[in-house]
Amino acid sequence: MDTKRVLPLMLTVGITFGAVSPSFAGQFQQNHPRRAEVLRRDRNLGGAINRDRGQLGGNYNGLKTEQRGIRQQEQADARANGGFITSQQKQQLNGEENTLRSQVSQDYTGQGGALGTGYGRGGNGGWGGHAGGGNFAQNHPRRAEVLGRDNNLNNSINQDRGQLGGNYSALKTDDRSIRQQEQADSRANGGYITQQQKQQLNGEENQLRQQIGQDYSGNRY
Repeated sequence: MDTKRVLPLMLTVGITFGAVSPSFAGQFQQNHPRRAEVLRRDRNLGGAINRDRGQLGGNYNGLKTEQRGIRQQEQADARANGGFITSQQKQQLNGEENTLRSQVSQDYTGQGGALGTGYGRGGNGGWGGHAGGGNFAQNHPRRAEVLGRDNNLNNSINQDRGQLGGNYSALKTDDRSIRQQEQADSRANGGYITQQQKQQLNGEENQLRQQIGQDYSGNRY
């Protein structure tokens, strides 16, 4: 059996280390160290969320959705690259895993602002898509609006990949920057954002939406 071909395929379609033999997992780690690191951290996050179920301030479903979103994005990146992820993609995924790890801890100790990470890059496409979204939207309507729009922007960028005039990575960076700013504002305020901050973030999202349209139609320059 050609493990160099079988392992990337298995991991690309969503089978992680827990579903393959130790020898296969070891071979995968040797051939794809960046993917192995991301998926190992993702598996550990999933285990932590499952262990703490019932002690996460009602945010279990939202955190699981975020975790699945990171894993789905890793798989999408690998498919686009023929079975591997780049160093930049690994760093981005690691950053999202770090943010989710922090959010799990905050929700466990009661210090979190509910779903503070924006459902990851591969989320459900909206804040009302699962049981956790409604509570967050009710308690944090400004954050829910900003993060919901950010999630939709992220989905648009992913769907149009390859048709954005070579600007996919730059648009993803802009989208990630908006999400990170929202999180920073929320942390500074103890879990919420002000009306002024919401307006500023919405303005940045409007600009990014316009840029996506320009890049898609080839009218950027």
